[in-house]
Amino acid sequence: MRKIRRLVLAVMMISLFVLCSCGETEVKSGIFSDSGKDDKITLFDVRDWVTDGVWNNICDLNAYIDRGTDCCGREYDADFGYKQYLKALEKRDEYTEYIHKEHPDIAETWDKMFEQVDLINENLADGFETGSEKLKTDLFKQYESAFDDYYDEVEYGE
Repeated sequence: MRKIRRLVLAVMMISLFVLCSCGETEVKSGIFSDSGKDDKITLFDVRDWVTDGVWNNICDLNAYIDRGTDCCGREYDADFGYKQYLKALEKRDEYTEYIHKEHPDIAETWDKMFEQVDLINENLADGFETGSEKLKTDLFKQYESAFDDYYDEVEYGE
């Protein structure tokens, strides 16, 4: 059921992107927003960032280490991808403050998730050549899944 809902959400987001790209709505970091709206952080923003900015970049870098392509098997510029990943992580402190203030029930999981990001970053800082040891992402994914479940509970009451 959760996978179906995610698939429907993805299709809806793609549809919105296509529809909104013709109007006066602009896209900021993968999140749809009207130009005149307040840029207040939402749990959706944070979840989108964790998935798109953090997890997807980790997956692509890990795939590059494993086989020299991104996670979909396409050609991948790992140095550029790593810079994009580091740029995405610039929001970490702001989002951590938001989580601790607005969603303290998930703060411990959030902190554990980003302890894993720190370990992944240490490994990436040592270099990420194809054929080197893959990144250890299992614990990150465990905590990310718990965060995702929390989001579903808050947003959908599940």
